[in-house]
Amino acid sequence: MKILIINPNTSVSITERIRHTAEQYVSHETLIEVVNVSFGSTAIEGHLDGAIAQIAVLEKLIEHINSYDAAVIACAWDEGLWAAREILEVPVVGIGEAAFHIACLIGYKFSVITTGGAKDVSITWDLIRRYGLESRCASVQVLPVSVLGVLDEDITILVEKAVEDAVGVYGADVICLGCASMTGMIDKLILGNIKVPIIDGIKEGVLLAEILCRAGLKTSKVGMFSRPTLNIFNGQPNMVNLKNWYTKHIGLEKKE
Repeated sequence: MKILIINPNTSVSITERIRHTAEQYVSHETLIEVVNVSFGSTAIEGHLDGAIAQIAVLEKLIEHINSYDAAVIACAWDEGLWAAREILEVPVVGIGEAAFHIACLIGYKFSVITTGGAKDVSITWDLIRRYGLESRCASVQVLPVSVLGVLDEDITILVEKAVEDAVGVYGADVICLGCASMTGMIDKLILGNIKVPIIDGIKEGVLLAEILCRAGLKTSKVGMFSRPTLNIFNGQPNMVNLKNWYTKHIGLEKKE
């Protein structure tokens, strides 16, 4: 069995974090290939980043097609997940969807702890609603740190406080880490008397992909994820203008 794990951003450092977690938990007989997309932003922190990432993820899936038995999209916003299921028969797992559903199997109310700001809260809630799990989510809490900031800062105390609030204030009985850059940090947390399960979407996503493969399950081609309608694809994608605009308007903002 081989699982392709795609980081939808271009950060090599985050890709290596994802690889480290996946290698820790994947079965010895399972091969994994961990890659980041070939183009896009170094972190997915909004709708524009996400829209670019969706195309980049599909490109990478097709580039490696027929070389894997399952795929994992390693971003908690599951960029490109439903489109990927349209074009592939092998199981495709998004770490966000995996984390949320597994949380519902071991508890009743889950909270998501992620990075960013108000926009990140809204996008995460929107994703939870899409999966029909709004009634099972106690809260979405954001830490005052960026996706890439997690790589440079020790956010352990921030996460511990967010976990305490999720359980004590919002009534959560399961915690989901809501950003791939946070993978691998569960063992660092000191939570005292709070014995709450914490889900790392990379770990659970890879293990779920293994389970689906071992069960011989494929993506259904009836209904929602049936093959795309036959259409004519015109033109050659040219992202030069978008890249130049992004660098001028977004890149400068992120440096400040």
